[in-house]
Amino acid sequence: PRFYLSAAALQARFGVQRDPRVNYAEVWLRNPRYLNEVLVQARATSFGLRDLRFATRSGVHVLLDQAAGIVIDLLVALSLIALATAGAMLAASARAEVQRRLRTIGVARAIGASGGHVVLAQSLEATLVAAPAAAIGCVAGVLAVYGPSERLLTLLNEPPPGWALTLPVLGSWLLAVVAAVAGAAWPAWRAVSRPTVSLLQGADLSRRPRPSVGWLQQCLPAGLGGLGVRLALAR
Repeated sequence: PRFYLSAAALQARFGVQRDPRVNYAEVWLRNPRYLNEVLVQARATSFGLRDLRFATRSGVHVLLDQAAGIVIDLLVALSLIALATAGAMLAASARAEVQRRLRTIGVARAIGASGGHVVLAQSLEATLVAAPAAAIGCVAGVLAVYGPSERLLTLLNEPPPGWALTLPVLGSWLLAVVAAVAGAAWPAWRAVSRPTVSLLQGADLSRRPRPSVGWLQQCLPAGLGGLGVRLALAR
């Protein structure tokens, strides 16, 4: 058994004329199935003691889950928002790159390159950039949080995660690479689905009729705010 003593008790142990007081007792059961019965007997025999609290391992786990669950949920939500924002930025960048290469894609299609070949080439280029960048990000994240999390787990009498983080880190790396590759492959696939002649002419990726918003723009106020809304509506 492990006994946790207060500072006053340690001073009393090493020469101070004071009775040491035990403030924590840890009891291990040979058969955990009888935990409820043991707790009932402990509460019955401890009648009269003040500030006595019984804490079981499952109860501590519940408290830690409730306390850390909110923080973990917030971190996960922020991570998902950051991933969605980065995915949107990568998709916009990939769309602009494909738009710039429309004539090159059209020439490749004209000489016999298949649509799958063009999409695969675009995906491979994105992979060559995304894989090392995602690896650097994951390693930097692990190095940033491993020390504080290890100290926190030590305070909670829990061992550090160690190699148990390998699979989650690899999953995060794979998710980042897949998001980048998908953002690059989607506009390329849309481009190769169009006629080769329109690609050679440098046509836009899509031609959709846009509703008229002139009456709405006339209702907007002047100034920088109105100008920003007009530019957004025009786009």
